[in-house]
Amino acid sequence: MTNDFLYPIIDIVEWLLVFFTLYAIIVPIGGLKRVKKRILAAPKSTFAIFIPAHNEEKVIGPLVDSCRRLDYPKALVDIYVIADNCSDGTAEAARSRGAVVLERTNAELKGKGHALEYGFAEVFKRRDYDAVVVIDADNLVKPDFLKVMNTELLSGKKILQGRMDVKNPNDTWVTAVFAMSIWVSNRFFYYAKHNLGFSAALGGTGMCISSDVLKEIGWGATSLVEDWEFTVKALINGIKTDWVHDAVVYDEKPLAFSQTWWQRLRWVRGQFTVAFRYLPKLLKRGIGKRDLVALESVVQLLTPFYILTATLMSLVFLTGLRQYAFDPFLGRILFSTYWEAIWITQYAAFSFIMPVAANIIDGGPRAALKYLILFPIFQYSWFLLAWIGVFTYRNGEWMHTAHTRAIEMMPEENPMPETNGMLAEVEAE
Repeated sequence: MTNDFLYPIIDIVEWLLVFFTLYAIIVPIGGLKRVKKRILAAPKSTFAIFIPAHNEEKVIGPLVDSCRRLDYPKALVDIYVIADNCSDGTAEAARSRGAVVLERTNAELKGKGHALEYGFAEVFKRRDYDAVVVIDADNLVKPDFLKVMNTELLSGKKILQGRMDVKNPNDTWVTAVFAMSIWVSNRFFYYAKHNLGFSAALGGTGMCISSDVLKEIGWGATSLVEDWEFTVKALINGIKTDWVHDAVVYDEKPLAFSQTWWQRLRWVRGQFTVAFRYLPKLLKRGIGKRDLVALESVVQLLTPFYILTATLMSLVFLTGLRQYAFDPFLGRILFSTYWEAIWITQYAAFSFIMPVAANIIDGGPRAALKYLILFPIFQYSWFLLAWIGVFTYRNGEWMHTAHTRAIEMMPEENPMPETNGMLAEVEAE
């Protein structure tokens, strides 16, 4: 009788897993579409560029210089560095390069989300802007970034996410595989979703938000993943995030695997926090308004839970415990052969075919691909991170990622020389 009760539930869960896996295979097809050359509108929008920075003295200067070199009328742009709880020379370094510095000290409310909340409130007291742009302190910005964003804003779009590339993909095997992950996400997830009419997600840097939206719904995103939190909050209010593939910023990636571990654990914890906090509201929006964009984002919000279930299924399958299932219904859900076949196919494609395709299509540095064989190690570590994250998501401590590579030019302007892992690790220390 117990099994009769469980069978319908198991059937539902099984088909949901198949749906999630097929979703991960079908969506990337949208990324094969060619990026159309954009006709840029005349500069009109005013921008406030915000650079939240915590102890970024070593890298803040090149970014401020990069922002000052943007191909956009200087009278329409102001650069603000939020020196957040800094104990080094971040404020002085930014000020000496021509940025307006907002110094903030708050031992209780730490993290990027709180820094931006403070920065937005302070700046809007001084001047109205058409939009705000947020750039991480270790980044560089492509010269036409604001021209592209201006064109999108004038077309009526409200929340925009530019393409994030990597400025140091050749430093170590870790930066190389991290870059591959970014390239795949850019082309076969966010650009693909854009082509399918769905919402992208803010990525923390290279994001542009209309001031009207901030005034309407407020910022209020102070979790460990403030970017994803604001994305979901906006979706609940019927505003999607548009992907802008040719507005590019270059991000610095950590040199050591241990650094990426703690950084990504913070992200995973934040993703679970956002899911628990906003899932009912987003689902209500999707069903009540028949909003397919919101419903598709529900799928993305549930992804960490899918990873948990998929990991459990695969572990049991691969360890041979299938033979010892004490009840037939366990075999139905945990050892579905066709699900395993689909899932393995999807991850094989994601681990080897997509990184190469994304690199070729979007013109990434070929040198990084020599580490392709190590890419699955990086990707599959997300599974362990998901399990740790779900049990520790209440830990809201902000973990700062140190940045040390003060690169002055973007990769295509000045290709960076190869460095061996040992040298790069010494630089990081």
